Amino acid sequence: MQADSASYIVDVPLPLALDFQQLKAEAIAQLQQQAGQAWTNFNDSDPGITILEQLCYALTELGYCAQMPIQDVLTGADGSIRYAGQFFAPQDILTTAPVTTDDYRKLIHDRVAQVRAVYLQPQTWALNDKPAQRVGNGRYAVYVAFRRDDETQETIGDLLNTIDFLLHQQRNLGEFFYFPVVLTEQPIRLKGKVYLNADAQWALVVQKLTEVLREYAAPTPLRSGFGQLQTAGLSSDAIMNGPRMENGWISAPGALPEKRNQVSCAQIASLLTQLDGVTAVESLSFAGSSSGNAIDIADDALAAFEFLDGLQFIQNKQVLSPAAGKLNALSSRSVGVITQLQVAHAAAGIEAKVDVYPPLPQGRYRDIESYISIQSTFPEMYGIGPNSLESDAPDYRVASARQLKAYLLVYDQLLANEFSQLAHLGDLFSFAAPRTRLTRPVLEGALPEGSFSTTYFCQNLYDVPDVKPLLRGNQSFHYQFDHRLPPEQVAALAWQRYQQFPFNEYMHGLRECMEQPGTANVRRDQFLTHLMARHGEDAQAYDAMMSAFQSYGSPLETRIIVKSIWMQNIQLLSYHRMKACNWRSPTQWLQPGDARLTPEQNWWPMPPVPPQAPSAAYPWWQGDAYPAQDGELDQERLFEATALARDAQRDDFQDVASFECKLAMLLGLPSYFLQLAGKLSGLLATPAFLDWLGAGAVDSLFYSPELDVSVGRVSAQEDRLFDGLVTLQALQEGATDVMQIICNVEAIDMPSRRHVYEAHAAQLLWLVRQRPGGLLLEHQLLFVGASPQQIAPELPAALRRCAHWPAVLMAASLLLPGYVSIVAGQELNNYLDSLRDLHWPCHLDLQVKKPAFALLTDLITHYVDWHNAAPGEEREQQAQQLLHLLDLPSDAGGAV
Repeated sequence: MQADSASYIVDVPLPLALDFQQLKAEAIAQLQQQAGQAWTNFNDSDPGITILEQLCYALTELGYCAQMPIQDVLTGADGSIRYAGQFFAPQDILTTAPVTTDDYRKLIHDRVAQVRAVYLQPQTWALNDKPAQRVGNGRYAVYVAFRRDDETQETIGDLLNTIDFLLHQQRNLGEFFYFPVVLTEQPIRLKGKVYLNADAQWALVVQKLTEVLREYAAPTPLRSGFGQLQTAGLSSDAIMNGPRMENGWISAPGALPEKRNQVSCAQIASLLTQLDGVTAVESLSFAGSSSGNAIDIADDALAAFEFLDGLQFIQNKQVLSPAAGKLNALSSRSVGVITQLQVAHAAAGIEAKVDVYPPLPQGRYRDIESYISIQSTFPEMYGIGPNSLESDAPDYRVASARQLKAYLLVYDQLLANEFSQLAHLGDLFSFAAPRTRLTRPVLEGALPEGSFSTTYFCQNLYDVPDVKPLLRGNQSFHYQFDHRLPPEQVAALAWQRYQQFPFNEYMHGLRECMEQPGTANVRRDQFLTHLMARHGEDAQAYDAMMSAFQSYGSPLETRIIVKSIWMQNIQLLSYHRMKACNWRSPTQWLQPGDARLTPEQNWWPMPPVPPQAPSAAYPWWQGDAYPAQDGELDQERLFEATALARDAQRDDFQDVASFECKLAMLLGLPSYFLQLAGKLSGLLATPAFLDWLGAGAVDSLFYSPELDVSVGRVSAQEDRLFDGLVTLQALQEGATDVMQIICNVEAIDMPSRRHVYEAHAAQLLWLVRQRPGGLLLEHQLLFVGASPQQIAPELPAALRRCAHWPAVLMAASLLLPGYVSIVAGQELNNYLDSLRDLHWPCHLDLQVKKPAFALLTDLITHYVDWHNAAPGEEREQQAQQLLHLLDLPSDAGGAV
C-alpha cells in the first residue's frame, strides 16, 4: 500500500522561542545554578514555578510574533505597509538614468511611440599633432526614423524637438547631443524570381515580404513584461538595468538590435525562403548596382527596398503581374502601413504594458503591540486578575495582592516593551521623520510625547487589572471643581486625565529609564549608517563634512538629519548619478540683485521660517534657520522641504547637475551662504552700522548684539566679518574671520561702501536662490558654436591651439565665492577632493575655482546671459566671454 503523505504529520521540534517545556527547563536550570542549596523544591505547585510558567507562556507569544513573516510585522492597522521612508520600489532603485547609447535608445523608444528606429553615433576629433588618431569628444549624432511614412513636416519637427529635449533632459556630464536628423531612405531595388506555392495568396506574400524587409533594414526593439523576462531566467537587476521603462522592458538578449549597415543578397534570399507560401528564390541580385552581392548603407540612411517591379513572382509556372494580384501604388502603400502596425504590435505584447513592474509585497496586520498582562492569566486564588478580590476583602489581603502585582509589573513592563519594540521594527530601519508616539488620545492643548531620536520603544500598562495605585503620580489629577460629583466619579475622571496626559510621572520616568537622548542619537546614527551601507554608501566618508558648515543642533544631530535627507533622496540621486543640467531648459534665470528673487525661490534649503504672524515688512533674515515646533526642530516639515522631485509638476534636476545637489546636501554651503547674506542684510538695516560704515577708521570695530556679528576695518579698502564679539587686539592680531569685503579705492564713502555690501549679499543670495551654492560650468557647452544643431566633424579653431584639447573640453569648472573664508580654506578642499573621487565621473576633470567678488560677478552675469539667450550669435558671444574669463581657449585667444 502506497503511503499517503497527507495522512500524517511529521513531528518537527519546535524552535526554542516557541517551546514552552524547553524554556521552562532552561529557566529552572538557571534557578538551580543561582540558588545553589538554598532552594530545591521546583515542583509545579510552587508559586514561584507558577510565575515562571506564566512568563514562559508570554515568551512563547513573543517568539511567535518574532517569527512572523516580515511583511506581516511591517503591515499597519490600515492593512498596508508604509513603504515611504523605508523601502524603494524595484523599478525606482534598480534603474538608472541613461549611461550608454543603448540606454538612450531604450528611453526614446519608450517615451516617443512614433519612433521606428533611433541610433546614436559617438563623434570623434583628431588629436592636434596626430591627425590620423581620433578620440571621442563626448558628442553624439542622433538619427531617427518614424513609423508612419505619411507624417507631416510639422509633426516631424515637433517629434524631433521632443526627442532633442528628452535627450538633453537626461544628459550626463560632459555630453552633448546634436539635433536629431531623420534617416534618409537609400533605395535598393531587388530583382530575381520568387516561386510561390499553388495555394499561396500573392497579396499576403507581398505583405509579409514588405514586413520582413523593413525589419531587416531596421529591426524593431522587442518589449517584454517583467514576469516574462523573469521566467526566461533574467534577474531583477538585469531586467531593470538602464532607464525606467513605462511600456515594457527592452532587456532580453538581442532585444535592441543595431541598424543594418550592409545588406547582402544571401541574407535576403534566406529570409524570403522562410516566408509561408514561398518555395524557392532564384537569381536574386541588386538592380542597377555594381557593388556585387552586398551594398553598404550610409550612417544617416536606412535601406528602402523596392521589389514590385524587379521581382518576378511565379505561381503554377505563370508570372504574376501587379494587375493580376490587384496591387497598385495605393494598395502597395496601404500594405506598408498595415505592415508597420503589425510589426509594432508583434514587438510589444500585452504583457509588456500590463506586467511592467513586479507587485509590492503585502502583509496581514497582526496587532503585535497589543499586550495582555500575565496577571490576567494567573489562577484566581492569587487575587491579581480582573475582579479577583471581593470588595470587602481585608486590607492585609489587598496589600498582599498589590505586593505581588508590583513584583509582576516589572515583568509585564519588560514584556510589553519587547512587543512594542518588535511592532516598531519599521521605524528603527526608517529614514523618515520619527512618527509622533501618543500613549493615549491627549487632552486639548497637551503636548505629545516625542524626542529627536527614539530607538527603544515602550508602552503603558494602564490595562493591567487594578494597576492605578501602583503607578507614580496617580493622584495628580485627583481634584474637582464641582463638589456635587460623587467620589467614585471624581476618581474615574482623575484616572482618565492621568492616562491622557503623556508626561505623567509614570510615562516620563519610563521614557527616562528606556534611553537617554545621547544614547538614542548614537544608536539612530548607527541605524542610518547601516541603511546607507545597504544602498552602497560609506557614511564614514561623509561624517566629518556633514556637520562642518551646517547645523541642526549638535554635530551628531546634524549628521542624523543630513543622513536622513540623503537617504530620502537617494533614489533620485542614484538614478541620476552623473546627470548634468538641461542647458536647453526654457527656464529664464535672474541676475543677482533682481527684485524678483524672493526667499520662496531658495533652491536649497527651504526659505527661512517667519514668526506666526509676520508683518508685511518682516525681514527675511530674522526667520528661523529651520522649521521648528515648540522650540524643537520639526523634522517632518524639514524633510518635506528638502525632498527632491522630478515629475510633471516639478523638476529639481532641470537646471542643476546631480553633483551639485550632492554638494548642497552633504556640505550645506547654501545654508552657510544664506546665513552670511542674512547677516549682511541685517547689518545694512541697522542705522548704527551705516553710521560706522561711513565714519569707521582703520582698526575700528562694530558689533551687533542682535546679529551676534562683528565687522572690522583692516584697511581703507577691506572690511572683515566675524562671528560673535571680537576685540580690537584680536582684529589687529588677525583673528579668524568668516568673510572679506573688498572696496574699490574710490568707494570709501558710506553710500559706495553700502552698495558693495549690498552687492555681496545679493551675490550670496543668488548662489542660494538660483543655484545650490555654487556655479558649475561645463566646458563642453561653451564650445558648441553658434550653430549647435550642425554636426562639427573637425576640431574648432580655438581648441586647435591647445596642446591637448581633451583636457580642456572634457572638464568643468566649479565656481565658489573666494571671499568667503571657509571656501578659501583647506578643509573644504579636502571634502571636495573626497566627493570628486566618490561622485564625479572619472573621465572628466573638475577644476575648483574660487574667484574674487568682481570676477565672480562677471562670470555670473555672462553665464546668465548665455543661459537665457537662444542658440545663435548672441549665445556664442557670451560663451566666448566666459571662456576668456575662465582663461580657456577662445576665438580671442586664451590659455593653450
